[in-house]
Amino acid sequence: MRQFRSETFPQLQSDQIDILQAHKDTIAYSRKQGNDYLVAMKTSDMNTFRQRLLNQTTQPNGNSMKTATVFPINKPEQVQMFAIESFEDRLKQHIETNFHVTLSCERITRAKGNIKLKINGSQDDVENAFQELENLFLLLNTKKFDDKNGKS
Repeated sequence: MRQFRSETFPQLQSDQIDILQAHKDTIAYSRKQGNDYLVAMKTSDMNTFRQRLLNQTTQPNGNSMKTATVFPINKPEQVQMFAIESFEDRLKQHIETNFHVTLSCERITRAKGNIKLKINGSQDDVENAFQELENLFLLLNTKKFDDKNGKS
């Protein structure tokens, strides 16, 4: 699941939609409301594709385009962090303060333990916050101990 990433691109123009259709072999996309599209692809391809897609039009009033992405939490050691009472609040405070984005946490009830972190904000801020989350969760190390002989 970590090999794929999804983002919502709001208010795409017809030339941007043409780009989506031209890449239908390597990406998945669906139309949400109006001209908002949810796009999923390999994490390694997202930055290049986003630049290609968003460079097709100029941004209104010089503001950066708002976007959203989902960071999946599905490994047991990651899910365990959310069992710590203050972890979610501190993570949210850290990400929102340092990256000027909003972070929401959604627990998926049908699949026990799965959590989705949704990041909303400007394109650059969302990208930086996503990278920070990846780095934070890559730092988690778990050791398994073999009770039979006391070795790890």
